[in-house]
Amino acid sequence: MAENTSMLEVRNLEKRFSADGGKIVKAIDNVSFDIPKGTIFTLLGPSGCGKTTTLRSVAGLETPDSGEIVVSGRTVFSSAKNIRVPAAERGLGMMFQSYAVWPHMTVFENVAFPLTVPIRRGQYTKAQVEQEVGRTLDAVALGGFEGRHATQLSGGQQQRLALARALISRPPLLLLDEPLSNLDAKLREKMRFELKRLQADLGVTSIYVTHDQNEALGLSHQIAVMNQGQIVQVGSPRVIYEQPANRFVAEFVGTTNFVPAEVLGRDGERYMVETAFGKLSLATPRALNTGDKIVLSIRPEHVMVKAEAASGPNSWDATVKTNIFLGFHQDLEVMAGGLLLEARIHPSLDVPVGTPVSINIAPDRCIVCD
Repeated sequence: MAENTSMLEVRNLEKRFSADGGKIVKAIDNVSFDIPKGTIFTLLGPSGCGKTTTLRSVAGLETPDSGEIVVSGRTVFSSAKNIRVPAAERGLGMMFQSYAVWPHMTVFENVAFPLTVPIRRGQYTKAQVEQEVGRTLDAVALGGFEGRHATQLSGGQQQRLALARALISRPPLLLLDEPLSNLDAKLREKMRFELKRLQADLGVTSIYVTHDQNEALGLSHQIAVMNQGQIVQVGSPRVIYEQPANRFVAEFVGTTNFVPAEVLGRDGERYMVETAFGKLSLATPRALNTGDKIVLSIRPEHVMVKAEAASGPNSWDATVKTNIFLGFHQDLEVMAGGLLLEARIHPSLDVPVGTPVSINIAPDRCIVCD
């Protein structure tokens, strides 16, 4: 029999709440997913989409109305089998948005705490606790800080302290609820690298909840995009970004241009469509019919801008309307045929507002949205 490589299996999970006026709202609506061992699986979506309720259900902090949750082959919740393992007995690590480090304790005491709670009392000698704390603090680059109080640490150090406390009991699954949201932008970027390094070094399996697309794309092995209590697409960061399943995913993950179009017909392996800025050759695996009204999703970085007149297929004249210089790239708004498009170009290209340019869009960079 093949070994089960899933660390977490969630099946048909549902959770309902009573809203104002007695209306019943499904916070989680038939959610199912598997997480392979040693991976970071991210629940991504806007506020109120159900991602945190899903995470809390896995943790045991919420009781779903129906479904099943299996962690490392052990069923911790099943409505059909009437299994409800309490949160304290699931053995999972959890890191909250607020860190929740104890200011009256030292770094050592904060990290050692999970090994001294009643459920584990007596399992570790004093020497073993010291050894485990030292090992975990070294892993998060806080070795030597044992004697400091939590209030003497920077925001990034407190974040790593909370992570160390979640990791010290060596949980089979680590649950991260928007852990970087309280950090400034530069520190968030640094901590993304640190979390990625830690995951690679320790091989810990994690569920990461966020509404930040950059965190999701940068950290995850797999992303589940959620909306209105449902998972609308699961895939690798590249698949989610480059092949969004529908308009919601295309709009929520990254920036995109939505271009209405009408299918004129088939041209060999491609379709010819009419847009506001002219005829466009489109490569798509979807079957389209002449006369279909569709919407294309085109990422700004796929709108190629040249400081010369248009020439060749899928090329049109345009004018620069807005230019935002961001150092590592420029964000433009260009007007082509009465349609305003966003474009992202190299900072070396000098195209001030009012400059006549041309744009070109590759046929395989136009995604047909539902």
